[in-house]
Amino acid sequence: MKQWHLKLVRDGIPGLIVAAGARCQTLRLDPAAMREALARKLQEEAAELAAATTETQFIDEAADVLEVLLALVDERQIEWNRIEQARASKAARVGMFDDRTVLLWSEDNDVGVAPSR
Repeated sequence: MKQWHLKLVRDGIPGLIVAAGARCQTLRLDPAAMREALARKLQEEAAELAAATTETQFIDEAADVLEVLLALVDERQIEWNRIEQARASKAARVGMFDDRTVLLWSEDNDVGVAPSR
C-alpha cells in the first residue's frame, strides 16, 4: 500500500527504499521549489531538534538542521564564510546567548528586537 510523504528527503533515501524491496516515486525540484522545500524542511528539523530528549537525538537532529542550512546556503549560492562573518558581526554587536537572558518587556524598540508572536 502506498504511503504518501510529499516531502524533501536526503539523496540516499530512495535507494534505501528500493534496496529494502519496496518501490517509490520521486520528483526533482526546480530551484524555486527547492528553496521552498528546504525552508519547510528546516522548520521540520528545527522542531525535531527542539523536541529531542536525549543527547543522541539532539546530536542527530542538530546534524539534520545543519545539513538543511548548508543546502539552503548552497542553493542560494552564498559562500559560508559570509554567513560566519554575519554571525560574528551580530555576536560582537548584540552578543550571543551566554547570559541566558529573556527580555520580558521594553518601552522602546529602537534596538531591533522583534516582538514575540
